[in-house]
Amino acid sequence: MANELRILLAISLIGLGGSPAQASSAPIVTNYVAEQPAINQTRFILLFEYEIENLEKDDFEYNAGCSLGYLEIQGATAQVDLMDCPSGLVTLTLKSNSMGAGTLGPKSDLKFEIEIDATEPTANFSEIEIAGSGPFTYTTLLRFSEAIEFDSDRLRFESSTSCDTSIIEVADGLRLRATCGYTDLSWTLPARSLKDTAGHLGPNRDLRASVTNPAPAPVPTPTPPVQNPVLPPPSPVLPPVITPPTPTPATSEPVLIVTPTESESESVPEAVVEPWSESAMLPMEPPVFVLITPGSAGIASVASGAGPSQLDLLQLAKPEPVIEKAPAKVETLANSAEMKTSLKAVAVSDAKSDFQRWDNSFGIWLIGAGSAILIAFGLIRRFSGR
Repeated sequence: MANELRILLAISLIGLGGSPAQASSAPIVTNYVAEQPAINQTRFILLFEYEIENLEKDDFEYNAGCSLGYLEIQGATAQVDLMDCPSGLVTLTLKSNSMGAGTLGPKSDLKFEIEIDATEPTANFSEIEIAGSGPFTYTTLLRFSEAIEFDSDRLRFESSTSCDTSIIEVADGLRLRATCGYTDLSWTLPARSLKDTAGHLGPNRDLRASVTNPAPAPVPTPTPPVQNPVLPPPSPVLPPVITPPTPTPATSEPVLIVTPTESESESVPEAVVEPWSESAMLPMEPPVFVLITPGSAGIASVASGAGPSQLDLLQLAKPEPVIEKAPAKVETLANSAEMKTSLKAVAVSDAKSDFQRWDNSFGIWLIGAGSAILIAFGLIRRFSGR
């Protein structure tokens, strides 16, 4: 059986001669059994001809790496358990002359052997290879560490898409294959699903192989640009135009510059420059009065015998206008600050001169006006008969 190895050893009894064994004879092993009850335990059962006397652990030798864990004696049977022996041939030796009562024995070393498997079965997956351009073929090799018993139905396969799978036996394991498109897949070997010839189970944990083969991102289809209607640019919003009030231009008469002659320059004082003002006095036109003198050329004589209500003609006498001396030089000044100051000074001076002339003639006109009024009043009374 795989769980238990039994080796029967027949040992010839020397010197018995068919007579009953004597208690004083050396102890003799008639048979033994060797087995491996566990992966770390090796057991030997020794059968003696007589009841065992004075057998101890120190009477045995064994392989390096092993340890004597247990010794049990029952009558003519001794059970020896070795622990943690390495895989391979394990030898247990009973030393010569190590046991017995009157006579020690055995006369020579006795060796008991067994071939053990001290390792559990295991396996490993190769890297999953991907072949083809779609559908793809995914392949891996499952290799076992030793000869095993395995039910392939216990192998688990998982994938994100539907796949066709197959299992092929090869010399050192199984070839696993799956055919499908882009996918995520894996194979899993469960723990303790393998059993070797010694009856050991393995592996001690799940073994898994997986691969990811994602589908590439789809290439976006270029869309034609949308032809938006061309709209005229919006009219700019202009701030409201604030029209400043139009200043009323100051009306002024043209200013004349009068250059006095040499004879007048001596008697005309220098013009005093005063600040310009709109209310500066300008030359006034002298008033016109009617001067009526009896018997003068300005009055038509009354025909003799004519009625008192008829007035043939009254000739209005208008004084001769004062003719100003033509200015020797008239210049128009530019609109500079200095020239404006000169024009203002000249205008003030001319205004003062005209005012003085008008003041002198005003008295004469007033006297003439009074006389004319009196004469006119007398004529009216005369012709009216009063």
